[in-house]
Order: sequence, then structure tokens, then C-alpha cells
Amino acid sequence: MHKYFTHCKVSVQQAVVRLSGYKPKQFSRQVIFIPTNVEDVRMSKPLTQTVDKDSTSDGGIWLTSVYDRYFARPKTVEFNNMCLAQFVADYNILSSAEAKQVRVSTNTT
Repeated sequence: MHKYFTHCKVSVQQAVVRLSGYKPKQFSRQVIFIPTNVEDVRMSKPLTQTVDKDSTSDGGIWLTSVYDRYFARPKTVEFNNMCLAQFVADYNILSSAEAKQVRVSTNTT
């Protein structure tokens, strides 16, 4: 440990993280990428979802993006002056299964 602190050019904080075995990303906040060009960054649904179902009935072949969710936000006072970055930072979008799990856990407590 003495050699590590005296022979390696890292800060004390970096040395502690390395010696403890943790990865630095385990200590950081979650990062959510917000693409700046809406049209160029679209992800398609998995092939199993587009082949098995009629793709025109449930919104096409594209996954719902951050922009879609932001523009579909409720039209209430709380959301009127909210920018996209604040919306993404303050709210988590849950899948249907996650939402059901949250509803069940809140009803039982």
C-alpha cells in the first residue's frame, strides 16, 4: 500500500477506490443521454413485436422516445414551464410491468 501511494501518480481518492475494488462508475449518478437531433436517433421495436402484431395499430415500428414522452406529458401547471432536461432528470418512465409492481406494492402497504 505504501508503494501504491508513493509510486503511482493518482490522488488519494482514486487510490482508495482502486484498493477497495469498486469501479468509479458505481459511485456516480445515473446518466441519461438526450439526443439533440430527434429525427436521426430513433430506435425500432424488436422484430418479434413488429412481425406478430399490426404495426400501424400501436404506433408503428418505433419505440417511444424521450421526446415523445416529454411532448405527451400532462398539461398541468406543474409541467407547463418544465424543459426537457428537467423532465428527464425528475421523472422515471416505467414499463407496464414496473408500473403494475409499484401499484401492487403501494396498495399492500
